[in-house]
Amino acid sequence: MMEQGPEALEVTVLDAGDGKALIKIVGELDLARAEPLREVLTSAVAAHAVTVLEMSRCPFMDSTGLRALLAGAHRAGETGHALRLAAVRPEVARVIELTGTHTLLPAYPDTTAALETD
Repeated sequence: MMEQGPEALEVTVLDAGDGKALIKIVGELDLARAEPLREVLTSAVAAHAVTVLEMSRCPFMDSTGLRALLAGAHRAGETGHALRLAAVRPEVARVIELTGTHTLLPAYPDTTAALETD
């Protein structure tokens, strides 16, 4: 788990088997916390056919957080792999919808659906 101070974004990376990774985040995804996630995401999507980012405990995301997700999606596209979001909270889903990036960041209702989809 990556944690850097009391208000840091908690990031946990788990091997989900079959070439898949599950990344769980806890906390707000904003300017102060986006860069560590970007680094983890771009590394995970390069190494796994499918990377699922579980976001049920992420109550807020600003444009820098969105940029981190898009960097992961871009890297996934370059490697022929997939980045999927799971359990996205409505306030975060709204940012994705309003920016029109929902086509680049497919979202699933939960981690099971995201991991099982082929």
